[in-house]
Amino acid sequence: VIHHDDITAEKRARESLRRSEASFRALIEQAPDVLIVAQAGKIVFVNAAAVTSLGHGRRDDMMGRPVEEIFPPEDRVDTRLSILRMETQGMPLAPRETALCRKDGGSIDADVVGVSVTFNGAPAAALIARDITERRRLQSRLAIADRTLALATLVAGVAHEINIPLANVLLSVEALEESLRQLGQPSGDALADQARRALEDAARARKIVKDLGAFAGHEPPAAAQAVDVQPILDASIQTAAGHATRRARFIRSYGTTPLVRFGEARLGQVFLTLLLDAVEEVHVDEGEHQSIWVRTRTDDHGRAEIEIADAGVGIGGRSVAAALGNSGVGPGFAIARSIVSAMGGELQLEAGPGSGTLVRMVLPPAAPRS
Repeated sequence: VIHHDDITAEKRARESLRRSEASFRALIEQAPDVLIVAQAGKIVFVNAAAVTSLGHGRRDDMMGRPVEEIFPPEDRVDTRLSILRMETQGMPLAPRETALCRKDGGSIDADVVGVSVTFNGAPAAALIARDITERRRLQSRLAIADRTLALATLVAGVAHEINIPLANVLLSVEALEESLRQLGQPSGDALADQARRALEDAARARKIVKDLGAFAGHEPPAAAQAVDVQPILDASIQTAAGHATRRARFIRSYGTTPLVRFGEARLGQVFLTLLLDAVEEVHVDEGEHQSIWVRTRTDDHGRAEIEIADAGVGIGGRSVAAALGNSGVGPGFAIARSIVSAMGGELQLEAGPGSGTLVRMVLPPAAPRS
C-alpha cells in the first residue's frame, strides 16, 4: 500500500509567507523612521534609520544593549517599565515627544510610539520614532520671526509718534539759537551753550528715530545708495547681542570692503536676520560661552564679502542642499537670500569647519573699480 499526501499547497503557502516576510523586512529597512525591537529589555533589531539617526557606525554596535539607554537618564526607569508591559501585557506605549540619545553624546528630538509585536516567535516591544529636530528648530525660528515682526510694527508706530513733536522741538531750538545770535549773545554764554546742547541732543534723537524706522523696514525701494557695510553690521550686531545674553559673544574681524549699492534698512534687516539665526543655532552649556564670528573682506573680484559663522550644531553635510532649498533653515534665510539676489548679490550657506554653520554674503561694489 502506497500512501502519499499532496503538500504542494502547503509549500506554496510557506513560500508565500517567506516572500511576505522578506518584503516586510525590506520595507522596514528602508523606512525613514527609526524602528527598534527589544526583547527582555535588550535590543534585538534596529533598522538603518536607527543606526544613522543615533550616530552608530554599525548595526552590531546597538544589538544586545539595554533599550532604555537611548532615552535620557531621567526617563529610563519609566521606559523600562513601559517596555516590560508591552512585552508581557501587550500594552502600547502612548505617543510622546522625547529626546533620544546619540552615541556621540548629542540627542535628537523625536515623536515616539511603542507597540507589542511577535519577533522570531516570541513577544517583543517595537519602538517607532520620527525625528522632529528640524521641525522644532523651524518652530523656534518662526517664533523669532513673529516676535521680530511684532517688534518692528511697534517700533514703526513709536517712531512715527515721536517724529512730529521731535521735528517741532528741532525747529524751536534752531529758532532759539538764531534769536540768541541776533541778540549778540556770545558763544560762551550759558544760555547759548544750553541751546547748542539742546540742538545736538535733538539731532541725536532724530538719528535714533531714523534708525528705528530703518529697523521697522519703512524705507522706499529708491533708498538704495552707496553704503559702507561695516557700520550697518555694527548696528545689527548691537541689536542681535540683546538676544545673545549669556549665550554667545560676537567676534568681529573687519577687513577693507568697497561701498555697496543697497538700501541701508534692507541691508540691516538681512544682517539682523542672519545674526539672529546664528544666535539661535548656538548651543551653550551652563556657564560656557560660544562665539559668533563676523568677518568682512574684499574678494578677488573686488566685491564685498561678509561671513557670519556660528559654533552651533551645524547643518551637517547631508543637509546643505536641503537647507539651500529652505528646509530646516527657517524662512529667514530664504527671505534674506531673495533680498540679496534682487540687489545682484549672492548668499551661500555652508557647513562650518568641524561644527556650526557659515553664511557667506557677496555684494557687488557700488561702482566698478577704476
